[in-house]
Amino acid sequence: MNFNNYADSYYSDLTVQEAIYGFFTSKRDYFIKYKIDLLASYIDNHPQTILDFGCGIGLSIPYMINNFPKANISATDISESSLSIV
Repeated sequence: MNFNNYADSYYSDLTVQEAIYGFFTSKRDYFIKYKIDLLASYIDNHPQTILDFGCGIGLSIPYMINNFPKANISATDISESSLSIV
């Protein structure tokens, strides 16, 4: 699968999925935030560095910054197009 083909439309494609998310919540980022908040709850000491491997267009990064404000956060993905959106 060539993820470069989906980079530009990824966020708008999530809008289509809002009908599914709407069953749980009205906010599309709910599950992204939930995963990062859950991760933070399992970590006793805050990391100095974080690597978001497979970051896509970087939707998790704001929540990582919020939960780990002192961490140096790096992101990578095989899709160069996705990285240009981050």
